[in-house]
Amino acid sequence: MIEGCRVDDHTHVLAPLFAADGACGDRRWTWAGVLERLKGIHRQTVTMHGNALT
Repeated sequence: MIEGCRVDDHTHVLAPLFAADGACGDRRWTWAGVLERLKGIHRQTVTMHGNALT
């Protein structure tokens, strides 16, 4: 949890995406699936011809 932040402070941002994602078992995304996807995001620095790209 982010210090000073409650989880429900930010749910309104994703709520429209979930609302348009079908119903019950027909949904593509779940909270667990979104969290797993977000855990896979990372930043990598690559050097090509002496230039660092982030």
